[in-house]
Amino acid sequence: MLDIDKLIDKNKIKYSLYVEDLNNNEVLLNINTKKSVPSASMIKIFILAEAFNQIFQDKFMIEKTVRIKHENIVSGSLIKNLSSYCYSIKDIIFLMMNLSDNTATNEMIDILGMENINNFIHKHGLKETVINRKMMDFDKLEQGFDNTTSSRDIIYILKKIYYKDLYNSDYCDEIMNIMGKQVDNRMMARNIDKSKTKIYHKTGNLSNLNHDAGIVSLGNKDYLFCMLTWDGIDNIYGRKIIGDISEKVYNYFVKAYGE
Repeated sequence: MLDIDKLIDKNKIKYSLYVEDLNNNEVLLNINTKKSVPSASMIKIFILAEAFNQIFQDKFMIEKTVRIKHENIVSGSLIKNLSSYCYSIKDIIFLMMNLSDNTATNEMIDILGMENINNFIHKHGLKETVINRKMMDFDKLEQGFDNTTSSRDIIYILKKIYYKDLYNSDYCDEIMNIMGKQVDNRMMARNIDKSKTKIYHKTGNLSNLNHDAGIVSLGNKDYLFCMLTWDGIDNIYGRKIIGDISEKVYNYFVKAYGE
């Protein structure tokens, strides 16, 4: 089946891992999925979900234009290098998800309301996910407030989106379209033939912590891959491990179902 023991040195990294065949709901790997860990940029999946929840409720339009104040720009942001700070909600979502822009993320938190994001998470019964601070808010982090999640919670949201069971099908399709434009392909996508495969995913990185989760489509078959890693010896090893295991899973599905 899927033996990953030879690929990973458990003395060098901790991880959770989940793989599911979405065509028959067969779970192939399910390891430490309830473990709560720092979310890094994976929290942006839940911010995205609440954004479309509010759009679905007609609280604002995705084409609405907002201006980001210069004093709100933080590090880890492409926006600080651009000449304009005026963007549509759709642009801000793209920057948040596909370039993992932290200023764009903080703007979305302000627009949506942190309490509303947490209410959305709670309403769906997600036990390990919470947003307690904005991106790059190290004062809050030093006070013990961090954003956390688990593979189990990420899996839940991704499956809701995939099966078009979160809002209506058009909004779920739009979320999939956004996630299909991910720029960071250093982990689960690094060893996959992207000319024959479509990957809809989100990544997250902190020091000695690397995450990647999403849907992989082979055209005729789809599967869900989620791997969160922490306490790694370094980020190079973390990204490589996710890439190696993702490649093994990909080859399993190609062999089982054909390209």
